[in-house]
Amino acid sequence: MSVQVSFRQVAGVAAVAWSGAFLEWVDFYTYALLAGTVAKVYFPSKDPIASLLASFAALAIGFLFRPLGAILFGKIGDQFGRKVAFITAMSLMLAGTLGIGLLPGYAEIGVLASVGVFLLRIVQGLALGGGYGAAITYLGEFVPEHRRGLFTGFLFTTPAAGMATVGALIWLFSTMLGKQAYEAWGWRLNFIVAGIAVFVVVLVMHLFYKETPVFSMLKAVRRVTSAPIREVFSARYLPLMLLAWIGVVGAHGPIWYTNQLFNTYYIGPNFRNYVDAATASALLSTATYAALWTYPLFGYLSDKIGRKPILLLGIYGNALWFPIAFWLIDQVGPQKDLTAMWLLFWSMTLFNGIGYSGAMSAFLLELFPARIRLSAVSLAYNLGYGITGGLTPFVITWLYSATKNIYISTLMYSTVVPMVMALWYLLRGPETLGTRIWAEFAAEKFAKKTVTLPATAPIREVVSALASTGSKYAVLVGSVAGIFGTRCLIRALSAGAKMEEPAVNYAVKVPCIQADHPVTEVFVALEQYNVRAVPICKGSEVVGIVEARELINEALGLKSAFKKKVALRFSVADAAPRELMTISPETTLKEAVDLMAKNNIGFLPIVSGGKLVGVLSESDVLKLATRGIDLSAPVATVMNSKPITIGKDATLRDATELMVKHNIRHLPVVDGDKVVAVVSVKDVVRVIG
Repeated sequence: MSVQVSFRQVAGVAAVAWSGAFLEWVDFYTYALLAGTVAKVYFPSKDPIASLLASFAALAIGFLFRPLGAILFGKIGDQFGRKVAFITAMSLMLAGTLGIGLLPGYAEIGVLASVGVFLLRIVQGLALGGGYGAAITYLGEFVPEHRRGLFTGFLFTTPAAGMATVGALIWLFSTMLGKQAYEAWGWRLNFIVAGIAVFVVVLVMHLFYKETPVFSMLKAVRRVTSAPIREVFSARYLPLMLLAWIGVVGAHGPIWYTNQLFNTYYIGPNFRNYVDAATASALLSTATYAALWTYPLFGYLSDKIGRKPILLLGIYGNALWFPIAFWLIDQVGPQKDLTAMWLLFWSMTLFNGIGYSGAMSAFLLELFPARIRLSAVSLAYNLGYGITGGLTPFVITWLYSATKNIYISTLMYSTVVPMVMALWYLLRGPETLGTRIWAEFAAEKFAKKTVTLPATAPIREVVSALASTGSKYAVLVGSVAGIFGTRCLIRALSAGAKMEEPAVNYAVKVPCIQADHPVTEVFVALEQYNVRAVPICKGSEVVGIVEARELINEALGLKSAFKKKVALRFSVADAAPRELMTISPETTLKEAVDLMAKNNIGFLPIVSGGKLVGVLSESDVLKLATRGIDLSAPVATVMNSKPITIGKDATLRDATELMVKHNIRHLPVVDGDKVVAVVSVKDVVRVIG
């Protein structure tokens, strides 16, 4: 089950999501690969290790603030839309990246330069913390259900491709400008170019792309949560969050950053000094480009055999490869054997494509419901890769300062820690393949039990069944079927129908929507057939009905007025329709139902001498029909002579309180004894919703 989205639309969304995520990573990792250069400019020290630690601390703080960014932008994305969160986060990344590129060094402004770098890294961390989760969710909610691993696997190439591109740009600019000019000022070009590219994508996305169909549906049925983070940490979802963070993403975090970042430091001048920093970046960049195909491939495989086996292979297979890989690097490194080192780097990036593939993104998307999905995905991802993974260079360097053995320090954090953390997922983790993220929007989720009668049933029998069950609609089944509700009764009475006539003659013909189909089909049927209810079936059996007012959750919208300040500002007169229809006490029931049928309304104020003396509703007509209705009788004999009213100067909140308290849908608005308007639940929800 899925909402149909054209391939062209999916391709366009995939392209912009990939570009945006890719450039966010380019921005973020430009600092990571230039940490050595940045250390000299912003953290000068006589002790090179101390200087490097300070630079790594600024690198780490960007990672540490990613979970906060996930919380901030997760709330934005789950309340206001995935697109809004993505664009806002990218704009923030633009500010952080250009800021570092233009910030004067320590030699010019002293310690303010060091503080400035830390602040701008915080900005970048916040942006990436929200932006990448938004990108994953934005794309994941567009793509076909059975290809989620494949499509989002392409998105997962962006961190590796972004880092590889940064390495390539470092090599390009340093080659063009020369080492001396590059280290003096040329390194700033990396930040400036990356920032400008992000601006272009933000502009394109803002102008040409729309919200995901999942969030649009979430908003349409009023299931958007106002407190996504509180729900994420509720007793229901906290175990899933901890599993995703610790057992899956967190376990793979040190592995990814060892494969994609620390191995360059390992062979570079800071530790083993097998090659210079530019060569180390070039080795990683080219090896990463050569392995990018594995990210969508293993995402595709996870669509076939499951997420769990792929993810476990990516964690345990890679962790157990590290002792061998780094031992081999130490054998070929002293001989400056670039080919052998490249092959070893390539083997590491191949493993990255297993664990950090579409299997990971699909697993996260399938683990959480739509209303908290962006918050949960972003938080789990950034706690795992942002903290557990992002601290990798800092922790290994800290361990090295204590052990003086870089090989042992690397394995302690990159092999032992991941294998222990992943035990939770290995032993207790669920398999999410087969989860349909549209399932929570299946039509049957919104259906309620209804009266079902044969199409041959007379109007009297249908009316009696509606009255006894308190229902507004009955489904008539047979060779010809349809929906019969109170409005149908009014039209039948207006047409002069006899109570023994078949109700199907006045029913609204509307197709039965299959229970496992998306509720979007119900919206289409409501509009196409101009009805207020649609039957839901499993095969040929009617299992319920979906009413328009419940589908858009009018009750929830009404209650939300209590929390909205706008409800205090609007008067009920402002919300009510301008055209007012009234009748006099002498009007006959036949004339009243004719007026209702002609204007498709279900409520009439009754006025005498300019004063409101009563009301007549479609529910009143239904009750009368069960007792045998005399259409020639004046409405004065059957009207509700004590209606609930509200003054014209009252606010929408006052109206809401009355509607909820008395369980009514219509309120006559009065100025003294004179009725000036009628306001309905629908009107209130329209204004404040």
